[in-house]
Amino acid sequence: MPVKHVKALAELVRKKQPNAMLCSRIGHGMGDYLSLGDMEVPVRSQEGLWETCDSTNDSWSYAWYDQNRKEPKEIIDWMGKFGEWKYLLQVGNWQPGGVVEWDVDVAKAGDYHVALTYKGEGRPVWSVNPSEGVKIQNQQAARHVYKSYRIGIISFSKPGNHKGSVSLVEGDPARSSLEAITFTPAR
Repeated sequence: MPVKHVKALAELVRKKQPNAMLCSRIGHGMGDYLSLGDMEVPVRSQEGLWETCDSTNDSWSYAWYDQNRKEPKEIIDWMGKFGEWKYLLQVGNWQPGGVVEWDVDVAKAGDYHVALTYKGEGRPVWSVNPSEGVKIQNQQAARHVYKSYRIGIISFSKPGNHKGSVSLVEGDPARSSLEAITFTPAR
């Protein structure tokens, strides 16, 4: 995209959402933080704010033929190197009407925004159930394309490994699809 369009887009976002952070993928050095390539796992922490989008298998999103799942320990080990993070967990094994289990390692105790990326019809109700603390249940309008929705905040009382699950509790399971779960430290 030409610089003038990127600049106009950045100005529009900052006007409409003053607290929004722009990812480096906006282009021309106008992002607020670095976004690495899809499924790019860095060797060491990057300078400043950064994110990476990983997958639990070798494909981006669900692929029936891709059963090469990463072990949770592999994901947790590299995440543990970097301290505070935003982690987008790509759901590679979603089955309609299923339950997705998640396993996340937090470097700091505290509150974390939880967002789900999904598509569907109507107003599906999703439930996020952490192994400790209060579950989150939220209903949002769905679209026919994947879109990320913040659904609540989970509090982790201590650093370390935490587990939980996400399930569709209301809506058409054959027409709903969960693509990703994102945890972001709440400030």
